[in-house]
Amino acid sequence: MKKLTDSEFQALSEISGAPYDVLSVLYAQNLLHVPTVFAMLIKADYARIKGIGNYKAEQIITALSAKYQVSRSYIRNAAFGRTQKKQYCIECGHEISSDEYTRGKGLCKSCVTKHIQQL
Repeated sequence: MKKLTDSEFQALSEISGAPYDVLSVLYAQNLLHVPTVFAMLIKADYARIKGIGNYKAEQIITALSAKYQVSRSYIRNAAFGRTQKKQYCIECGHEISSDEYTRGKGLCKSCVTKHIQQL
């Protein structure tokens, strides 16, 4: 992910209501989660451009993709609030991928291995 620019800090300040100087200090100390900041900026930009009413969603997504130098799917996820659903092992509670959840019928690799060893 790229670094935040002064114009992005200014936009974040307007969106969040936090003073520019405070955001700069937090960023310098690595206390801002940059992907979340970009998601906020993208969502605000999308809403602003959509409010103009002359552009279709895909046109806005393409423009924002070029502006922020991220993929179109990243823009869609940020603009529409889509995130990947987290899955957890039904036996031990560890976070696992959706693929692993499906493959293991709700179990993580470790728990599947334990079940196999018990046979």
